[in-house]
Amino acid sequence: MIKEVLLRDYPFKDIKPLLCGEEKCRNGHAFGPATRPYYLLHYVLSGKGRFESSRGSYNVKQGEIFVIHPFEVTYYEADQKEPWHYCWVGFELDLPIRTCLEEDVISLPQAEYIFKAIKESDLIETGREFYICSKIYELLVQVEDRKRENKEAVSIYIDKAKNYIMANYMKPITIEGLAEKLGLERSYFSNIFKKKMGKSPQAYLVEFRLTKAAELMGLYDYKPGEAATSVGYHDLFNFSKMFKKKFGISPTEY
Repeated sequence: MIKEVLLRDYPFKDIKPLLCGEEKCRNGHAFGPATRPYYLLHYVLSGKGRFESSRGSYNVKQGEIFVIHPFEVTYYEADQKEPWHYCWVGFELDLPIRTCLEEDVISLPQAEYIFKAIKESDLIETGREFYICSKIYELLVQVEDRKRENKEAVSIYIDKAKNYIMANYMKPITIEGLAEKLGLERSYFSNIFKKKMGKSPQAYLVEFRLTKAAELMGLYDYKPGEAATSVGYHDLFNFSKMFKKKFGISPTEY
């Protein structure tokens, strides 16, 4: 079942609604590869499916939006067992906020009422295009708020990781284990850590340990072997190699 809402061609400048509607897809229903010269956002009301862009392939489910960017080739396909029911809105955007739509998939279940209002706009005879335009603005506000909340959440994860390393650097630490403690998938944790800190979690851990070892030797007269074991290195050869790589001299020379 497919339902489309027809819109008039108004000369809007900042946001120009072009099309909207909804579809209950049949099993495995697919569209693409195809491209469009405007933004097209699909909100999944129920079911699930797969969305592909130049950046990857995503499994999309209820409460999520998959974003088709202007002039980008995409492909999407309904699940064979639980095909999705989605609604969509397409629009041209000429505002300095395009980065809020840079993600391919956005989890935003709180936006369901916005998409439902858009798809039911066929009941509005006068000012339908203005109404949809207002709903797109409302949607962009929610997307921007979500990005801000995500940034705050990322900062909290990074702070917890740094604090854990500071308190436990002398113990065996694996990045996979640290990510698990934070409740995150390893690759995601590594990506957000590197983006925030400018280095991978492993590189940060190594640098922290070596800096502590230098401090123990320089301020507290620890011997190289004592400093190595105190910061979690039990292979003195590896410790010496890593230390020289960072400081340019061996632990003994230091």
